[in-house]
Amino acid sequence: MDGVMTDAYGQRLGERFRVENAPAIVTRALRKADMAVTELRCDDPLPEMSGSIQQEDAFLVALLLRDFPHHEYWEDGRRAPVCDLRAGEIIFWDLKRDPAGLFDKPHHSLGFYLPRAALDAIADDAHAPRINDLSYRPAPGASVADVTISGLGSSVLPALSHPDQANRLFVDHVLLAVGVHIAHTYGGMRSVSRPARGRLAPWQERRAKEILRANLEGGVPLKEVARECDLSAGHFSHAFRRTLGVAPHNWLNEQRIVLSKEKLRNDRLPLTDVAAECGFCDQSHFERKRAEEAFREAQMELAHANRVATMGQLTASIAHEVKQPLAAAAADGKAGLNWLTRSAPEIEEAKECVEYSLKNIDRAVQIIERIHQLARKTSPGKHRLEVNETIVEVIELVRGEILKNGVTIRTELADCLPPIQGDWVQFQQVVLNLIINSVQAMSNINDGKRELVVATGLLKPR
Repeated sequence: MDGVMTDAYGQRLGERFRVENAPAIVTRALRKADMAVTELRCDDPLPEMSGSIQQEDAFLVALLLRDFPHHEYWEDGRRAPVCDLRAGEIIFWDLKRDPAGLFDKPHHSLGFYLPRAALDAIADDAHAPRINDLSYRPAPGASVADVTISGLGSSVLPALSHPDQANRLFVDHVLLAVGVHIAHTYGGMRSVSRPARGRLAPWQERRAKEILRANLEGGVPLKEVARECDLSAGHFSHAFRRTLGVAPHNWLNEQRIVLSKEKLRNDRLPLTDVAAECGFCDQSHFERKRAEEAFREAQMELAHANRVATMGQLTASIAHEVKQPLAAAAADGKAGLNWLTRSAPEIEEAKECVEYSLKNIDRAVQIIERIHQLARKTSPGKHRLEVNETIVEVIELVRGEILKNGVTIRTELADCLPPIQGDWVQFQQVVLNLIINSVQAMSNINDGKRELVVATGLLKPR
């Protein structure tokens, strides 16, 4: 923080909470501002107050990792109402207000350090007005349920067991997400309307890949990669994901695995050497990543096998769906030929038949392409996806199977649904499984109407 010492993270924070070991990771993903996360754990505390934390314009957001009943808290020397804190919830310590607490019971938490300079940088990157203050209070010292911070905290917690082995890109990504979420949710930050952010330009993609490949150990901060691409860290992270389908740290891990496989196959190096050359901290880190990759590959194989098995069950239905437009195209072609072979050829009638024939051929090609996409083996990726359009495509694919089982299908698809980010194949597989399972569930119904309703809509905020 431009040379300014702070008590709000690392061992200095641990001393204020009477914790012997307080591992911390600092990120400099933002311009002119540091953010940090510290793990605070004490299983056998003395009944003492926390030490005074140097006053500054900053917040300490604590994610509770275990329940803490009967929490006693003071702010500016005034005692707040006693309350119970629950694991998974967060509390805010405003470091301008001289916060203090009595920690007389075992406690475990993550402390996210968020200074005013970080909030300003986040607002500037979002082209939004700067935040005056955070609004989070049912009462001072009370906890707030926040599943987003809970999830982000859980993802970064393992890195704190070995901070020296932490992937810098990953930690930058998580802490930046924490800061942006707090700015939006508790600071009321709203971006000024502007054109939607898109993908990286080709030169930016090439430059980012060059830098990341040259730093396989993950030691390059996200801010530096973004600066080389002439972007802010937040804009770069968003554009990278839009372009490549994964976050920068996930892409880096994929490159490590690819390189390690090549070296194991071609160079016949010992595992320790492969681990060092591919950016892993040690052999155990390398083997853990290999196991994770093997698990992902097994999941992908299982999902592919499931799709192929499902397609096998629908062979007759799919054959009918393909045969129908091809037969119609053939009939239109013959009709067009008949119009042309008359003594006085009817060009307009023949042209209309050819147009119908081409439309039916296009329909058959689209069905075959959908089958191919479902059957081929691909890695999951996030892309823009139209929910209603995808559902209609699946229904068209299995309509023959639905009718064969005496089921009528009705759709109630909401208008103006926004597109989502997701994997097209996985989403189609989910819809396909739901429809097939529903049809099969109605196979034993002898009385009454067999009807399947597929509906979409937007959930109303609670």
